[in-house]
Amino acid sequence: MTVDPAWAGRRVVVRTGAVGGYLDRAPVPVDDVLAVPAAVSLRDAAALLTDGATAFAVLDLAGVRPGDRVLVTAAAGGAGALLVQAARAAGARVVAAARGTTKGDALRRLGVTDVVDYSAPDWTDRVRAVVGGIDVLLDGAGGAYGRAAHDLVAPGGRVCAYGAPAGGFAVLEPASARARGIAVTGIGALQAAGPQTRRAHLLAALDAVAANRVTPLVGQAFPLDRAADAHRAVEDRAAVGKTLLTP
Repeated sequence: MTVDPAWAGRRVVVRTGAVGGYLDRAPVPVDDVLAVPAAVSLRDAAALLTDGATAFAVLDLAGVRPGDRVLVTAAAGGAGALLVQAARAAGARVVAAARGTTKGDALRRLGVTDVVDYSAPDWTDRVRAVVGGIDVLLDGAGGAYGRAAHDLVAPGGRVCAYGAPAGGFAVLEPASARARGIAVTGIGALQAAGPQTRRAHLLAALDAVAANRVTPLVGQAFPLDRAADAHRAVEDRAAVGKTLLTP
């Protein structure tokens, strides 16, 4: 296949499809390649490759609107930090829930004002004190945090569960969801999206960064020869935001 020589030398972002290793160079389908806007650094583009596409897909699934009261759990994760900023840019009132002062401080440096530490036993009371009920729950935590967050969702609300680092996806019982008029979506819908849809969401994320509507939260970057340390930081949940490997 002949590739347009205009691609030569351009800054691009693309998923390689490689599993179980790291590559200095890789062949990829040219149709999968996206040019990185001039206003976006390659570091930020790498941070968006998975989390940016996920965050903007979640926003679409949940249908975040101006005036919505939105709770984002795991808000200091790579996707969570993008969701907090993008939902605020869409006109929503957003509460960011994260564990510990380090993650909370990282969110505040991004301009997030309503941050709740969900390692505190009364964290759900603190959410209620800020916004009362929640119209939209974007749950990237799962486990006990996600289950507690479900109780905050107001009748007629929407829930999108997209992550589960705290111990499995928190699933709202169908009968309870119907009784409360709550629309539930999540990881299944994300996984079912086709490549063109994922590409469109990644492009939306790149455009949002280029327009200064969102800033990726890159907490740490490791050189390639310290890949094991990067994995350990993520697995121990010690990482803030996105963890990157740099060649």
